[in-house]
Amino acid sequence: MDGIEMVNLKAQYNRLKPEIDAAIQGVCQEGAFIRGLQVSQFETNLAQKIGVKHVIGVANGTDALQIALMALDLEPGDEILIPAFAYAALPEAVQLLGLKPVFVDVRENDFLLDISDVENKITNRTRVIAPVHLFGLTAEMDALVDIARKTRFIHTRRCRPEHGL
Repeated sequence: MDGIEMVNLKAQYNRLKPEIDAAIQGVCQEGAFIRGLQVSQFETNLAQKIGVKHVIGVANGTDALQIALMALDLEPGDEILIPAFAYAALPEAVQLLGLKPVFVDVRENDFLLDISDVENKITNRTRVIAPVHLFGLTAEMDALVDIARKTRFIHTRRCRPEHGL
């Protein structure tokens, strides 16, 4: 017996094959694989659709995490609380910027941040709680925002205004 497919990428591709092939051909013909016309069009269209001023297309999730952390104007040694159960990109981005990842326990039933351990791990160097949403479940954002407000490390003054944050 075969397993149940979570995602059938081949079927998705075949359904959209003409559009995908044409888009790939256009990129190849233009020869601009980074910051090309198609990327700029995507950024503009997505910004309009979600109602924001700017969208930045990046190569991967690690780049996205790094750019988001850079926008916070953090200092080397600042602590970022991250779940002990998460993909390696998050601690990698944290360390690439000279920040300190602090691993927070996760709950056994869903692997999301354990709120009580978040509170235990906060120090005077904590600057960010970086929750990870998993398996279609979201971290307890209301509780995390309450903790951040209570401990007064939410970034309000340190975000760079030129980034619109």
